[in-house]
Amino acid sequence: MFEKIYFIHNPLNATKDWISEREMKIGSLKLKNVFGVSFLDDVRFMLQFNTPFKESVMRAYKLTNEKNISLQHVCRLISKAELKEMVVKDAMENHHEEDDLIICPSFSTSVELKDGYFFWNKETNSYDEVNDHRQF
Repeated sequence: MFEKIYFIHNPLNATKDWISEREMKIGSLKLKNVFGVSFLDDVRFMLQFNTPFKESVMRAYKLTNEKNISLQHVCRLISKAELKEMVVKDAMENHHEEDDLIICPSFSTSVELKDGYFFWNKETNSYDEVNDHRQF
């Protein structure tokens, strides 16, 4: 089974992070750090009722009507490049020696990203794309 990994972004405070589908369903400290709430349903309410947040989303995405705002503006599947950048950044923040830095995913080793389906390769410390995910 492939776990979806999402890019989350709060344009009001310019905070960005990634989150797994599992974390989204059960509540997450990452959601709280980015949006100030632990659950995705609360982010939906923010998009409806939090005026400064709505206005920041409209400015960031050049929307002229608040009816065009959707959850996808602040939460979408992450690309492989974005995920790699954020995972390396997280690893660097928690590690002082760059020479022996080992990057391990803190989520499923089989993931669905914006670019497709991937398996974690322990030897290369990276995700390798799966050509046909239906066989798994």
